[in-house]
Amino acid sequence: GSKWLWTELYPKSIIEEIDFDLYVYKVGAFGSPETVTKVIQSFGDNGFPAFAKPNESNKTLTTVLVGPFVSKDDIRTNQAVLNKIAGITTGEIITWNP
Repeated sequence: GSKWLWTELYPKSIIEEIDFDLYVYKVGAFGSPETVTKVIQSFGDNGFPAFAKPNESNKTLTTVLVGPFVSKDDIRTNQAVLNKIAGITTGEIITWNP
């Protein structure tokens, strides 16, 4: 019947494409796996999810990213703390494309 019409008007694929950007905070790229593990663990101990990914421009380095966060403001609010945990003065806010 006609009461099911809305499902035909809004196919699932369209609904799934309505998504939003997430952001990660890049705290650095490290050459030592121990350092990477230590940095990620420090963030975890402080309640921030962090993860590593291979550095695109330098294959010997591993980039550490904190997040994802739902907004850039979320990162800015926590930026001082994030910098302190990583032992850096500034990091980079980037859009996260998993």
